[in-house]
Amino acid sequence: MTEHLIQAWKEDIRIRTTGAERANTIGYKVDATDIRPGMIYSEDGVEVTAFAVHHGSVPQAFGYKIKTPEKVIVISGDCAPPSPEVQKACENCDVLVHAVYAVRPLKQVSQELASYMRQFHTSSSEVAAVASKSNPKTLILYHLLTAGTTDDELLAEVQSGYQGKVIVGRDLVAYE
Repeated sequence: MTEHLIQAWKEDIRIRTTGAERANTIGYKVDATDIRPGMIYSEDGVEVTAFAVHHGSVPQAFGYKIKTPEKVIVISGDCAPPSPEVQKACENCDVLVHAVYAVRPLKQVSQELASYMRQFHTSSSEVAAVASKSNPKTLILYHLLTAGTTDDELLAEVQSGYQGKVIVGRDLVAYE
């Protein structure tokens, strides 16, 4: 895929690397590795394991378990139930970062969109069930599909089924 993208942008790359703009000549290059479930990285006490998750009709979707000497972090990836792999990977993890959609606005959209959401994504109540079973120290919600639902409303939806620490995640914010 990346080879085809580079070919498609060949003229733009030529202009930006040899023309008047003179960007660096390696910044556009991609070193991608296709992955499969299992260990995908191990170095200096950090291990990353990929696991398959259900994401509607997408044939390959992954979640990730990151083990460091200090913490175990599990990222759900973009998934929908049933994804028991997330729960298994997270059992008593320090942090579970899970994609979520708000339930309340689902009642206001077309049946087609609601069906899509249920097939490809995880609702706030489903995230709460996963967290209740896997017991992370902190649950961080991301890939927020809220359709106007406020952070407080989303938190209330999740906390109605999960009593642990829950944070509505935001890009570029560090959480402890």
